[in-house]
Amino acid sequence: MEVANSPISIKDLSSTSRVWIYQTNRFLTDEEFVWVKQKMNNFMPQWAAHGKQLFGAFEMFYNRFLVVAVDESKEGASGCSIDSSVHFITQLGTALKVDFFDRLQIIYKKDGDLKSCHFNDFDKLLKSGEVTSETTVFNNLVENLESFRIGWETSVKNSWHAKYL
Repeated sequence: MEVANSPISIKDLSSTSRVWIYQTNRFLTDEEFVWVKQKMNNFMPQWAAHGKQLFGAFEMFYNRFLVVAVDESKEGASGCSIDSSVHFITQLGTALKVDFFDRLQIIYKKDGDLKSCHFNDFDKLLKSGEVTSETTVFNNLVENLESFRIGWETSVKNSWHAKYL
C-alpha cells in the first residue's frame, strides 16, 4: 500500500485526534496522488482555527482515501477551520475531476484488490456471495485515530455494513 504523509505524521498525533476520511469516486493516478500530496503539504501548515495553527496531519491510502486528522488536545478545530478544509478538498476534487465526497460508494477488498459498488447494490453483492461477512470494508464513519487504527479496515460483520447481513 502506497501512503503519502504530511510533514507531521498521523503517528505523531494523539489517539483521540479527530479524523475525517474523504473517499474518492475513482482511483487517483500516481501523478494525481503526488499532486494531492503536494497540495495537502502546503495546506496543512496554514490550517488554523481562530488564528491558531492546528496540529494536524494527513495520509493517503490506496490512491482512494484522504485521511485528515487534528489533535484537538493542542488546538480544537472550529466550524470555520473545518469548512476551510472541506473547501480546500473540494477545490482539489474540482481540479482533478474527482469527487472526494461520494458517500454512496462502498469500497471493499476482493482478492487483494479494491472494488466498489453503489450503496444500493451492496445487499445484492452479499446475497450473490461476491461479498461475505468476512469481506474487508472501510468504515469511514470512525471519529478518532484510535477508532481509525483498529476499525477503519474491518470485516462487514464488524462494521455498520453488518445491517445488510
